[in-house]
Amino acid sequence: MHPSPLRTTAVARRFLLLCSAWLLTGCPSVSTLHRADPVKPGRWELGAGADGLILRDIPQDTRSPSGQALITARYGLLEDLDAGLRLYTFGLDASVRWRFFRGSTWRVAAIPTLGSSKTAESGSTTNAWHLFAQLPVVFTRNLTRDTILSCGPRLVWGLYYPETGGYAQGTMLGAFLNVEYAINARWAVVPELSFHRTVHGDVPVDGFVLALGAGLLWRF
Repeated sequence: MHPSPLRTTAVARRFLLLCSAWLLTGCPSVSTLHRADPVKPGRWELGAGADGLILRDIPQDTRSPSGQALITARYGLLEDLDAGLRLYTFGLDASVRWRFFRGSTWRVAAIPTLGSSKTAESGSTTNAWHLFAQLPVVFTRNLTRDTILSCGPRLVWGLYYPETGGYAQGTMLGAFLNVEYAINARWAVVPELSFHRTVHGDVPVDGFVLALGAGLLWRF
């Protein structure tokens, strides 16, 4: 029994709407994918990954799916400092990673990040710029020789600036957890889970963002 043309059209329309939600949501990439240890001076680390997100708007009682692909590049500057760029589906951000504590078990680093993205005119978005500043603090420890745990809090501030005028702001607090599995001396995979809740304003959403992502890192 073959599906009817009407049902096929409805499924296709739903799929296109879902893709539109993914492509037009002005949400920053909230993946960390990195541990507290900077890239060694003079060396590079490249990465690629993907995020799947659920944005929950509490006042409007809506849930919106979103997804992003990303690539990263980091370069070691000093023993405890590196710098990096991250290009994702909707924008670009830059960061530095400063490891300020190295203990026998835990290492701790801050990764201040500044970035922006752009959305286009659609049924649910406007032509607008989105600016984001993030400050994750990463706590890292080795579980085994090939497995490294990283977790910590994150502060996210966002600014929505539409071309029609006006602006809106928002601040989110959250936390993340990832585990780096070494494939060999150069390659590693990093699954990550994070949750962020709006504490002020409504950017990117007046509610919370739940994200599940995974990345692949290459150090050379």
